[in-house]
Amino acid sequence: MANQGLERFLRAQFSRERAQPLSHIVLRSSAAGSRGVDVETFPIPERISVEEIGSLAETILARAQEDADGSGGLQRYTLQLFEREGAKPVGRYPFRMRGEEDPEWDEPAGEEAPTSKGLLTQMMRHNEATVRVMVQSAGTLTGVMARRMESLENMVGKLVEQRQSDLEILERALSQQHERDMTMLVTDNEEKRKDRMIQKVEMLLPAVLHKLTGHKLLPGDTDPNMILVKELVNSMSPEQIMRIRTNLSQEQQILLFELLQATRSPNGNNGTPS
Repeated sequence: MANQGLERFLRAQFSRERAQPLSHIVLRSSAAGSRGVDVETFPIPERISVEEIGSLAETILARAQEDADGSGGLQRYTLQLFEREGAKPVGRYPFRMRGEEDPEWDEPAGEEAPTSKGLLTQMMRHNEATVRVMVQSAGTLTGVMARRMESLENMVGKLVEQRQSDLEILERALSQQHERDMTMLVTDNEEKRKDRMIQKVEMLLPAVLHKLTGHKLLPGDTDPNMILVKELVNSMSPEQIMRIRTNLSQEQQILLFELLQATRSPNGNNGTPS
């Protein structure tokens, strides 16, 4: 295809009417990003036939192929036509040639040659290495985080167990303290009840003995019966007195009032009925 295109280009240029005839053709290598380098110059005879045009095209392409084989990969070329007395090209034909790989090159260098395939291979290799490093880093980070999470879970579990143990100890201590308080309260009430019973026995004992023996054990004119009446009155609550009062007549209520006034203890809690 390149041969046919170049041959058509040359025929069109040679058949064009010019003020000056064509003198030579320059083959230039025009790599991307560079100004180009002259590869070879081909002189043009004054008269050239159709067959010679085809032969010239084949010669130019063969020389370009040699240069591409030496450089390797896909190469860019420009064919420039000059007139006999002209300094600037009057025609140009760009084309590309792919160089054949040298079998003596080692495999890695050939795969990463400065060509499209080589650059693609190099980029894929770099991407593969980058991905491998990222995967390894992610795996390492995941392992570190997993171990850290396991350590934190163990620590939290131990703290929860310790907290639960402390609460159980505190609960037992509070329960035991409550039991001790209740025991002390029962004991204190029992002691108070015993003290009151002893006081009553001490107070009533002389009167009971007087009744049983007939001997007066109390000093002075103290009547044992009055002691019993006073103890009875002092042991009655205001509610009991009110209930008794409701069952008495007016005269009996007056007598009860007088009796309460006469026998009321100075430290008693009996109220005076109204």
